[in-house]
Parts: sequence; C-alpha cells; structure tokens
Amino acid sequence: MKRVMLIWWVVLGLTMQPLSDQLCNTPPIVQTTLAAASSFLPDAPRGVAALGQISSLPALQDDSIVKEVSSNDPTGGNVDVFNYLYRDAAENYVILDEQGPAIIYNSWMTTLPGGGLPGGNIRFYFDGETKASLSMPTSNFFDGSTAPFKPPLSYAAKVGNADNCLKCHSTFYNYYPIAYQKSLKITVENVPGYYHFFLRKYNNSVGIQSYSGKENLETVRQQWSNLGRDPKQSPNQAIVSGQEKLTNNSQPVTIYTGIIPGSISQVALRPDKITPDVLQNLRVVIYWDDAINPAVDVPVGFFFGGGTSLRPFQSLLTGMPETGLWYNYFPMPFWKNATIQLVNRSTTPLLVNYEVKANPAVYNPGRTGYFNVTYTAAAQTRVGQDWSLLKVTGRGELVGVVMSTALTGGSDNWWEGDERFYLDGSRYPQILGTGSEDFFNLAYEPTSFWISPLSGSTSESTKNDGSPDRAMSWYRWFLGDKISFHSSISAGIEVGPTNNLSANDRRSAAFWYGLPETQSNLSDSLDIGKAADQQAHSYIVQGQNWSGNRTYSYPGEAQNVPFGDDGVAFKGQSDFRVKVRPDAKAVVLRRRLTTNVANQVADVYVDGKLAGRWQEMGGKTPGDWRDSEFMLPSNLTRGKSQLNITVKFVSSAADWNEFYYEVLSLGSTTFKSMACP
Repeated sequence: MKRVMLIWWVVLGLTMQPLSDQLCNTPPIVQTTLAAASSFLPDAPRGVAALGQISSLPALQDDSIVKEVSSNDPTGGNVDVFNYLYRDAAENYVILDEQGPAIIYNSWMTTLPGGGLPGGNIRFYFDGETKASLSMPTSNFFDGSTAPFKPPLSYAAKVGNADNCLKCHSTFYNYYPIAYQKSLKITVENVPGYYHFFLRKYNNSVGIQSYSGKENLETVRQQWSNLGRDPKQSPNQAIVSGQEKLTNNSQPVTIYTGIIPGSISQVALRPDKITPDVLQNLRVVIYWDDAINPAVDVPVGFFFGGGTSLRPFQSLLTGMPETGLWYNYFPMPFWKNATIQLVNRSTTPLLVNYEVKANPAVYNPGRTGYFNVTYTAAAQTRVGQDWSLLKVTGRGELVGVVMSTALTGGSDNWWEGDERFYLDGSRYPQILGTGSEDFFNLAYEPTSFWISPLSGSTSESTKNDGSPDRAMSWYRWFLGDKISFHSSISAGIEVGPTNNLSANDRRSAAFWYGLPETQSNLSDSLDIGKAADQQAHSYIVQGQNWSGNRTYSYPGEAQNVPFGDDGVAFKGQSDFRVKVRPDAKAVVLRRRLTTNVANQVADVYVDGKLAGRWQEMGGKTPGDWRDSEFMLPSNLTRGKSQLNITVKFVSSAADWNEFYYEVLSLGSTTFKSMACP
C-alpha cells in the first residue's frame, strides 16, 4: 500500500523557509553581512548542547577536528596498559596534555585484573593552572557516586569477565563534557591502567566555557533517563502508519514516500516473526533525493541497533523493546524526496506493522549531510587486515557503529583488536584505541548483556535456557564525540591483539551523515629536504642542530612499511609561507615528525601573531613516523590566501623535528556554500 503525504503537512511545510532561503531573499549587502557574521558561529552546538540537541546530528562540522587520546601500546603491540605521556615535576603520571580550545566528550577507564581502578587521584589542570581545580579519586570521577558526575552520564558497568569475575564492575565511563578554552593537563598519582578520551578541537572558543562543575545538564539527564522516547523536539510531525504483508520474494515494498523537503524523525516497525533469519534478512532500504543507489540498505537487526541479538533492549537513538514497535530516532534530512522500503529476503512471509514520522523543518543543504548506514558482512575476516567499518570520500560525520561477531571457542579474543580511524588523508590514525570492547565503552571479554544510552552489549554468552549464544553484538552512538571527516575516512578495527586472528561471521553497520563531495581540502604542502619546494615556500631554519634522512614506518596498518624522508631538527625556529583558501572555515597544519624525540613543544605564529602552542607529547625509542595536527585560530586565517608561519621551539627531550607539512583548508564561509537556488 503506497502512502502519500498529508495535505495539511504539505501546506505547513511550504510556509517554512530554511535559513538559506531566507538569506537568499535578502538584498546582497545584507546577505554579505549575515554570511560574514555567521562564518564565525559554530557549525554545531558545543558542550552541553552537543549532548542534548539530537536534531543537530546531521550538521557537518568544518570548524573542528577530532582526536582520541588513549593508553594504546606505543610499540604497536597489545600491551595497552600502564602507558602514559610523561611524568611531571610532581612525579605524577600525565595521561593527557592538550592545547585548546577543545571539549572532551567521552572519558573511559577499566579496572585491572583483581578489581579497582588504578591511578589514585585524578587531577585536571585547566588553562595553565598550577593547582588542579578538579581533583578526586579516579573511581569517583567515573563510577557515578560523586556530583556532578552522576548517572546516567557517569556509570560503572557490570560487564565482562575481569579476572574470571563475571559481571563485576569492570568498565567505567563519563560523558560529562570537560571543556577548556586554552589548555588541559590530566594526571594520575599512580601508574594508569587502560583509558581513552575522545575530544574535539575547535578553531575558536565561541560558546566554550572551561569546566566549572555547574554546567546545566538537566535536559540531557532527562533524555538519557527516558529511553524509548524520541529525544528530539519534533513538533508538527506527519505520521504515516500501516501494516504490510511481505512475501519472501525479495521484492521491495514502499512504506513511505516524501515529496517535499523535510526530515524523517522516526522510523519504527515490528515484524510478526522475530528470528535470527528475520533479523539478518529483513532489510530497511532508504533513498534520498532521486538517488539511484540507496543510502541505507541494512538488516533490521542492525538498523535498530541490536545486531544479531534477539534480546529486547532500548538505547537513546534506537531500540528493540519487548513490546511495541522497534524504533530509530536518528534525524534524516532530505531536500527533494524520500523513499523508505522493506525488502524481505528471509525464508518466511512476514506481516510488518510500521510507523514513519516526518518533520517539515528543512535543514541547511550546504551544511548538513544525508543519513547513511553502511553495512558490511563476511563469513570470515582476513588475518593481517583491519575490519573496515567505513571507507568513503567526501564530508561527513560518523555517528554510530553496530558490530556483531560469532563466538568460536579458543580464539575468541578477537575483541583485543584496536580501533584505527584515518581521517582526511592522514597516514597516522587520529582515532587509535585499546581494543574493540573498549571502543564500545565495554571491557574484558564483554559477553554480558548490558545496556546504556549510548553504548552496550545486546547479547549474552549464555542464553536464558543455558545454551550458548553464538554471536556477540555491540553498539555505540556518538553525539558530541562524533567522528568528523572533511575529505575522507578509513575507519577499521584490528581483529585480534595484533591483527593476527580471523573472526567468523563478522557483521557491522556504520551510521553516518555525509555529502558526496570529492574536492580535496589540501591547499598546500611543503616537502622539507627538497630545495625547490623549500625555495617556493621561503622556508628558513634558525638554530638548526640536525638535518638528514630517517627511515621509519607509521603505526597502524602501515606498521611494517618503512620509508625514508629528509628533515631537520632545531632549537630555534622555522619560517615558511603556505597557501590557504580565503573562504576556509578552518585551517589545519599537519606535520610529519619522528617520535624518537619526546614531548615536542613549539609556539606557532601566523603573520607575526601568536596562534597557540603546538604539542606532541610522549615519544618512543626507536621512533616511528607520526602525523601531528594543529588547528589555527579562525581570526588569523579568515579572508587570507597566504599565511606566513613561524614555528618557534619551546621545549622537548632534545629538539623539534619536521619532515613534511600539509595545509588543510576545511569547509567554506562563502554564502554560496549555503546553496542558494
């Protein structure tokens, strides 16, 4: 049965103009003024608002870059514990040392075998503090016992098999946003265990106030405490509902057709038979704006977050409750039309009840992306190759992952594989973690059923009847910590401690927003050691104490692929000139360095003005190649086609080294990018 839009909704929708249309209808001088003013505004909500304003998920964030700081084994092995950046003057262990403005949106730790979080007191030094304004036992920061870090934002989970202790408190997470305008150093008193922090670094401090402990998170707490309810504010919705009989002939059946711009705010359904065959072979297929290929073509078990598990659950954005319709609350904008279909490839005919809700509010077409779900499945993974979650070009935001893998017996430690995400052409993974289960905010062979608003395990190693559950399924949703990419992403996960295992029946779904733009953000590059390139960029070094060639490899997938490169090291400064796009929303410098020199710190100047401090903390012997990124303040780059850069040595274990620079010009501030007709 084909459904059509309600007439009242069409009329209402046509009366609502998006911001781009409103600006397009204003005089040119007003357009220019408004566009210039808006170019310094955030691309998306920041801080607390990034957690509560779910409708902003499709926004493409060209004003920021993301990074994971973790206890990952610096040698490339699987000893992802007891690692830290350095010891400070007070002999505390420094586990994060970053220059701002930035916000940590996800913090995680786990116990050591035998129980208990290691580290003693954890201390946060904001904006150059010499005395930590936030200091408490590490367990209190994570376990939900101490204000303001209370559930459901902070929690100690009973999941996993730590030291043969089934369902002990083994994993601890904290989603309280930790913001800082200038800098943040985090230390622990004793040797740290396993940890990770997901942070977003911004091109300006608009809307960012350093952590006070008094942030108003009441709305977020209410949303996260009412799982199963749509967390978005979506008034004036049109509701299309019904029931379809699906034969098992794999023919698509359309349950929704949208004919004017708007956004899908909910897709909900429930088949009359719920079996592993149905979860894996009844598929949701979605097309946007006359596209030939679907943006979504995924089994219902993954579209609603449960993977291959039959167990009922409810999270913030998806759920498969025991009664009622399964739900997906991700906002899904479109600008011409939308088609949602069901395809039954299972072995049995089905009767499916469904409900689709649509909102007439139109998203900005140049600054928001289409909703996509990329599904991948293999009977067996390949030894030595990361499992690919998502590999695409264009601008986008990775906002969720659902993954399932069969349990196979003796080699079930496939979950020891680290996440490794390469963004915008970097050869070093900006997202580099400590294990598959840790990436999902779990820990220690997480075979226990456990659910939280943004992450969980939807299956159990032993079913209710005592028989083994042959597949594990996990999910994680990203809000403020969503993974932004500006030209490309290659997101993968090792299989086994060092990619040394082959897993059976691996399936994954990557939820993301994006636009299929292929233009590179690379506006310039400087290859140090090549005389012509140095001359073209007016490259000069003062206080040089080394020049020559080094041969290393990058960690990650290229760990065993060494190559040589020429570079310099100095205790003075380097000066050079680079090209940038004058309309760029943000500009990022990317430097290739060697990590055999630890704790490299320099001040960066743009056209003689201080842009900030560039730090690459930690190090290793022997070294490896590393790509380090520095986001320039927008007020120093906006409207310029050329920048004069000075990198002035501050401190390190020896000197500052540089081998290759790339300049990334991200996004656009021009009114044209707002897609005027």
